[in-house]
Amino acid sequence: MKKIVVGLAVAATLSLASCGTSESASPNADTAASPIAATTTPAPMIRVKQVGEKGNAGCVGDSKCDIEFTVTSITRSAPCAEYLKYVDSSASNMDLVTVSMEVIAEPVFQIPEVNGVFLRQYWSVIGPDGFTTREPAIAAACGGEGSAGIRFTEPGIKERSVVPLIVPAGSTAIRIGEGGRGWEWTIPA
Repeated sequence: MKKIVVGLAVAATLSLASCGTSESASPNADTAASPIAATTTPAPMIRVKQVGEKGNAGCVGDSKCDIEFTVTSITRSAPCAEYLKYVDSSASNMDLVTVSMEVIAEPVFQIPEVNGVFLRQYWSVIGPDGFTTREPAIAAACGGEGSAGIRFTEPGIKERSVVPLIVPAGSTAIRIGEGGRGWEWTIPA
């Protein structure tokens, strides 16, 4: 039951993060024009981001967003030997995709549920065949550090995280989000 409640709250947070008014939002806000106004277009459901481009979560109106984050790098390699000794041979069809990110959280969250936005349950990957794999395995044995993907984001924290994901070989994109809202980054070949 808790996962459902947190999931609904995070979906609402993602909805708020990608709505708002572009004219009144802060220049760093990850927002788009309100879908209510007849002369504007609705915000995209999935925001495509570039490595190094800032994103925001927990945005309410034109106030400062609760969380600012940046995916600083995405790299692809074979799964490390430490991971492979604990899995069956199917890992030969898998890649290790390492996502490095920086997260800066405000001291007090306007939307308390935004603290779960980076939990593994909200990560997915688009495979080479276009199909989505949800909640990819986090291979901490391959060099993970920080808390993105495995812990709630604490208010007032400023941290760097490295999230090593095991994904289908040849996957093309990583997403963080739920309910058709969130962010997407291309995985380099």
